[in-house]
Amino acid sequence: MYGFLEDHAAVERSVEEARRRCAAGDPAEALVLGRDLHWASGGEPVLEEFVWELLAAAYGALGRPALAGIAAAHHRHRELPRVDVLAPRC
Repeated sequence: MYGFLEDHAAVERSVEEARRRCAAGDPAEALVLGRDLHWASGGEPVLEEFVWELLAAAYGALGRPALAGIAAAHHRHRELPRVDVLAPRC
């Protein structure tokens, strides 16, 4: 995976293919690539933008708006050790 990340053109081609498939109704590639990039991005801003875009598109295509929201929260707060998305009910 890390060798793949060093080839920026290959990453961009993979992201474009995942986008295309997701738009055509097959979000699997966007979900898998987004998840893998999430763990391997190492704080690289370009990769983290791809993560957010791919996961939001995949979860949206799967009818999972709550998971898209969680991905958005993680993207906005990557510097935190964890992101609490469930608030206690009073």
